Amino acid sequence: LETQTTSSDLTCKKMRDKIWYNFIRSKYQAIYLCYFNSYLRTIDRVLIIITTVSSSGSIGGWLIWTHVPYLWASILGVAQLINIIKPLLPYLKDKEQLSETYIFYETLHLDYEKLWIEFEASEDVNAASKKYFELKEKELQILGKLKNIRVNNYKKIERLARRDWAEYLSINYDVKVEK
Repeated sequence: LETQTTSSDLTCKKMRDKIWYNFIRSKYQAIYLCYFNSYLRTIDRVLIIITTVSSSGSIGGWLIWTHVPYLWASILGVAQLINIIKPLLPYLKDKEQLSETYIFYETLHLDYEKLWIEFEASEDVNAASKKYFELKEKELQILGKLKNIRVNNYKKIERLARRDWAEYLSINYDVKVEK
């Protein structure tokens, strides 16, 4: 027996593929942003420690600095430079918005997961299509508000995010992805 693929079967498959792609894409983006945000917060903490230590008069009074005054002067100079340029570093001033973006993608992922489950149960292309485009519009509105945030691709963060993403898909959906 030959089976014929109907137009509605293709439409159903296309909708399933769109939902699945955005479902897994949103999870990867959430994971990447979580790692990226953690990386920025670590840099911020290091800069705060350097400037705090250098501004402490009691540390400056340690006898060790009388033997190596150039080292203390260098530390003070670096700390002052950090104080000057830190407000200009785009990543650090946007870290709160990056946290919001991470939360947004986790929420979006959950919405796509609900849509995926609903669609798999009903295969109602019209209802799924409506909800799908509502989610895409929601994503565009949020990204419009966050358009000035820069998120660079760092290989180490990409590797970590891809590993966690592959593990998530494997555990929850039995999907194998190269790490």
